[in-house]
Amino acid sequence: MKINLKENNLDWLRLIFACQVMLGHAFASSGGATFFLGDFLGYIPGVPAFFFLSGFLIYASFEKSPNIYNYFLNRFYRLWPGLILVTFGGLLFVVSARLKLDFSQGTFGEYTAWFFAQITLGQAVNPDSFRNLGTGVVNGALWTITVEILFYISVPFIVWIERKVKYFVPLLAILSFIFFSFGEILLANWNLGEKNLYRYFKLTPVVWGWMFLVGVLAFKNISVIQKYFRFMWLGLPIMVVCLLSGAPDSVFFASTGNRLGLIYFIGYCSVIVYLGFGLRALKLDFDISYGVYIWHMVVINFFLVFGHYSVFGVVVITLLMASFSWFVIEKPALELKKSSIRN
Repeated sequence: MKINLKENNLDWLRLIFACQVMLGHAFASSGGATFFLGDFLGYIPGVPAFFFLSGFLIYASFEKSPNIYNYFLNRFYRLWPGLILVTFGGLLFVVSARLKLDFSQGTFGEYTAWFFAQITLGQAVNPDSFRNLGTGVVNGALWTITVEILFYISVPFIVWIERKVKYFVPLLAILSFIFFSFGEILLANWNLGEKNLYRYFKLTPVVWGWMFLVGVLAFKNISVIQKYFRFMWLGLPIMVVCLLSGAPDSVFFASTGNRLGLIYFIGYCSVIVYLGFGLRALKLDFDISYGVYIWHMVVINFFLVFGHYSVFGVVVITLLMASFSWFVIEKPALELKKSSIRN
């Protein structure tokens, strides 16, 4: 039986994972106890889940695209309209916060350079003069967008090389995992400017690529995997075993945050596939997951600067901004896409 990629629960899962990231940051910025929910959320981290799903969906999208131009055009429609909108939102935050706090308003060149960086490949750029505003980073969650874009660019090369080199994808995944695990130690004495070189690699698929590539391998082998959908929930007890192992920093068993251990991550991905494809598909007519992800830190910063901070308030305003982004900006842009799966 051939799987129908359009009949799945992936939109629901992406919304859940985006909300996990939002709530995790909202609790962390509250200055108070996170209670049970905040601690539990760390065991289902959104960023590794997004990387896995991106590997699965983006590789599938490239396979379905009639040509490379169509592939990159679709990626533009999916990513940049919402990104440009939230960058304007970040700019509004910086200007209004500086006016409130009576800071120097900065220069036109500073704002222009930051804005350009945000909508290209410099999402991690944050001028020192912004450090006194809110969390100190206008939109710290966007570092993953840099990683995503670089992965988008890498996919055509990966496909081209794998047609010539057998087992290239699993080999690349192994190399990335090794660098993910030990790169910081290997580059301990290597600096670029005032920062360790590994910090720059953390903004690329060199470190996180193995998570994407597990998704690629899942897609490439989906015809085999789907035969075992009813057993994929067994990834959950694997996660529990890793959690109970008492090895929070292990490269195999780490069970919280973005730097998951290999075994925990595989169990986690198994559960994602089970929930995404192994259960009856429940249609979601809107997709605000991207908006939730890219807007929540700007909203958190607004609350921190202008007072009356509350996790509930962050959630409500973020959902409103994400909904506006979806219906006014993202959805119209996605309607311009050529035939592809929903990503």
